[in-house]
Amino acid sequence: MSQSPERTGAIYDLGYRVYDGPRLGRRQAIESLFVQGVRSAFGLGRRPAAKVAPFVLAALALVPAVVYLGIAAIAPADLNLIATYDYLGVIFVILILFVAAVGPEIVGRDLRYRTLSLYFTRPIARDDYAIARLAALAAATLAVTLAPQAVLVIGNALAANSAWDYVRDEWLELPRIIASGAVAAAYASALGLSISSYTSRRSFAMGGIVALFFMSTAVANILAEVAGGWWILLDPGEQLRAVTLIIFNRDPSADEALGRYDVPLAAGALALLAVVAVATAIVIRRYRKVGA
Repeated sequence: MSQSPERTGAIYDLGYRVYDGPRLGRRQAIESLFVQGVRSAFGLGRRPAAKVAPFVLAALALVPAVVYLGIAAIAPADLNLIATYDYLGVIFVILILFVAAVGPEIVGRDLRYRTLSLYFTRPIARDDYAIARLAALAAATLAVTLAPQAVLVIGNALAANSAWDYVRDEWLELPRIIASGAVAAAYASALGLSISSYTSRRSFAMGGIVALFFMSTAVANILAEVAGGWWILLDPGEQLRAVTLIIFNRDPSADEALGRYDVPLAAGALALLAVVAVATAIVIRRYRKVGA
């Protein structure tokens, strides 16, 4: 009987080493998800085509502020075309389109390319992922919301006889502007991501977000006319308007829906808080159950 050949082997030193650097942990992972989400919102680090929609929409949000400053430069000093508490209403449609354009980019790519399993092997929970993505979309939307208001404030300060006197007289408006912008960003982002997180198809997500906002507005106005003014609170724009007026301590005018139907502003604020809470819960529940 022939003997089997002797087996030989070799060990090669490929230079692999055990990682002995700092373990950054869960907090750093969440921060990385947040930063990467904000970058994705504006297409940073990606091809030029990915930057077109977010930057064009951000520029469109600036147009009313720039036009106002141009008119104010040649018009009487007491002319007030856009009040600070009206600006969100002016750019509300642009904010919705922005969320519809960038929301699917922030979460849709992870669903499409099945990268969630990679995230969940890190020291983060599924809720961490959902909250980080929500915060990223809200931060990007807040930037688009506050940038034109900052242009208005800076332009008005420079045009005033004394920039210091202007800031001294108007400083209380600044926290109100930031607060109303934060509410708008959180509201639009929660609703937008509650739809985007359920599909990897960008076109479906965009269509769903736009349809939700515009159909809600149409249905709310029809029901308010035929069934009672309180139905106007189904309109996302009116919910946001109610909170904005509360923040700026203003009453609705008689020719706008909240004033015409005599709906309490507190009811609109409660409706908005309920929508944000439900939409956020939907996003969190989605990532608790989604397959990685």
